[in-house]
Amino acid sequence: MAVFDRREPVLAALKEIKDRELGISVVVSGFFPHIKEDCERLDLPMHTVNYSLGIWGKTEKLPDPKIREITTLCGHGLVSFNLVQALLKKFGEGRKRLRRLQKSWPALRVRSVNTRGLGNC
Repeated sequence: MAVFDRREPVLAALKEIKDRELGISVVVSGFFPHIKEDCERLDLPMHTVNYSLGIWGKTEKLPDPKIREITTLCGHGLVSFNLVQALLKKFGEGRKRLRRLQKSWPALRVRSVNTRGLGNC
């Protein structure tokens, strides 16, 4: 996996993959018009396109946006809203410490955690 902050390195990487004829599928996400233009420049066919259509339906039933920021970090929404709310409550009450929590939940083993603004969730 790679993350780029400019288009030129993406073009270079895609060109190299194409030139080497690796026969692999590559997923590129970003601003669609740019990706389409870049693929056309490199004569690469686009196999599948996914669009995010935003949030539809009864949005008032969704948890607080701060909770959703955490639960959607993986991109799949597989982290329970209730779990995040319960953990934030325990953190706020001082009953949980990050290191102890990381031992029981390995997915939280991260280098740094930004909890600013999350205490009011």
